[in-house]
Amino acid sequence: MSHANNLAYYPDRLAERGRAYIRDFLTGDIAIKKRLNAEKAEWELYYEALRKLVYIGLGNAPKKRSERIFDVIVREKIAGKCRSWINGELAQLWHKDGLDCSPWHSNMDGSMF
Repeated sequence: MSHANNLAYYPDRLAERGRAYIRDFLTGDIAIKKRLNAEKAEWELYYEALRKLVYIGLGNAPKKRSERIFDVIVREKIAGKCRSWINGELAQLWHKDGLDCSPWHSNMDGSMF
């Protein structure tokens, strides 16, 4: 094994262990998808109610430019909420034993790797 490979060995191992630790999120676990979709459905209902309040009385008329812009903003907001939800779930998983704990063995504490 070359010197360069030796330097990368432990970071690669830790990265692989990290991927294994959050595998369910990376592979699209059904239970996680259901929970996220339930949250997303609530956010969509909220924004749809807000849209109806803002654009009341338009009925089936073609969407105005402002309404189309609103829809784009809402899609971005919901995507951001989904990212935040996933990050929060990952943080809970990562710190399940406390904020000062990590998924690594305690022998690794205090060292770079």
